[in-house]
Amino acid sequence: MPAPLPNEVEALRAIIAAQAAELEAERRRREASETELAAAKAGLVAKALEMEKLKIQLARLRRMQFGSSSEKIAREIEQLELSLEDLEATTAAEATMAGAELLPTALPEAPEARARAGRRKLPEHLPRTEIVHAPHDTCPSCGSTLRKVGEDVTEVLDYIPARFTVIRHVRPALSCRCCEGMVQAPMPSLPIERGLPSAGLLAHVLIAKYCDHLPLYRQSAIYAREGVELERSLLADWVGKAAALMAPLANAIAQHVLAGSVLHADDTPGHLHADGYGGFDALYDGGRIAEVACMAHVRRKFFDEHVETGSPLAAEMLKRIGVLFDIERSLVGLSAEERSLLRQAKARPALDELAAFLDATLLRIPGKGDLAKAIRYARSRWTALTRYVDDGRLELSNNAAERAIRPLAIGRRNWMFAGSDAGGERAAAIYTITQTVKLNGLDPQAYLRDVLDRIADHPINRITDLLPWNIVQMP
Repeated sequence: MPAPLPNEVEALRAIIAAQAAELEAERRRREASETELAAAKAGLVAKALEMEKLKIQLARLRRMQFGSSSEKIAREIEQLELSLEDLEATTAAEATMAGAELLPTALPEAPEARARAGRRKLPEHLPRTEIVHAPHDTCPSCGSTLRKVGEDVTEVLDYIPARFTVIRHVRPALSCRCCEGMVQAPMPSLPIERGLPSAGLLAHVLIAKYCDHLPLYRQSAIYAREGVELERSLLADWVGKAAALMAPLANAIAQHVLAGSVLHADDTPGHLHADGYGGFDALYDGGRIAEVACMAHVRRKFFDEHVETGSPLAAEMLKRIGVLFDIERSLVGLSAEERSLLRQAKARPALDELAAFLDATLLRIPGKGDLAKAIRYARSRWTALTRYVDDGRLELSNNAAERAIRPLAIGRRNWMFAGSDAGGERAAAIYTITQTVKLNGLDPQAYLRDVLDRIADHPINRITDLLPWNIVQMP
């Protein structure tokens, strides 16, 4: 119950004055808070705009990455990614401190972005640990027994760091009381005879170096933090021995690829799918190898012109080239003969129309402009660009090869050099295996663990049983 008001006028005036002062102070605090809130929102909008700018720069540099200045561009990409990562983390931290409601208002979202903004569903294949938060069995109001009518489930993603464990192979020695004979199970074969690592550890070291681009000295430092001292030289010894074990498998993969490739060991002309790099020109002399050019490199030049100038002519060329890629997507899974027939029926007319459009456009634009240079780049390689139409084994672009070598370039920047010819051959063998495993939809680490666990006892004349597309059982 509130205290009674005093009867004196001066006392009442003092109370009213105190309340007025308190209200004024509250108003000022509210105004200051609103000012801070507006400043925080403005800061978040500025950072969001900066992030969008960095993303546009990243996209442009990635399109240019395989050009003549790829090493410099790669360093710029790496620096931009670091800047973008730091800016995103800073923005999230400031939004959290300023209030979660600021996040949706930092920048207006596109409708498709809002449609995807729901809580991401976690993969079904992940193991689940269920924690049940059950209330009391009885009603807190009346004491009656409660019955279940439903439940709410909230899933969060957890991570359990990798850990070392020790496998103890125990082989009891038994003796016979009658004849004094001794019986003991043989020691299972290890990937490295009398060695310390299991197949799982060897697979992890190989994947960390050749797939995750972690040099051995960095791996050694990581393991030391986990309480296990594994010197870099020891890891290098393991990698060398494991690679020697896997070499027959890499050779089997290479032989299989060469047996079905378009590069022939006899006098039949082969094909080389590549961009317009001048260093390849000597290979095409004499007709021993036929050039197969890349339409993606042609498209990239028109795309850059369209992005920089908004040229409607470049946009029309992109549209026409897009038709060719649409045709290729419809041919996935067909035989080489079927691909060739459909290309002749669908792609050949589209290519003829594209060639006529390029020639007509070249007569209408300045000859020294970038668009004219892009057209001349395409028309000077037209035979090589259209060679794929008549041979279903060939491709419209060599994007698949560029995607495959991109991880190798990342790893190269981490350790710079293979160190020796043997080191290069070793890296080539592991890359051959791991990239082939990925193409076959398998987990490289699980595959290497399985193979390294078997290969010591596996007959060399049946090495093809362990090829990624033949292996029967995976852990």
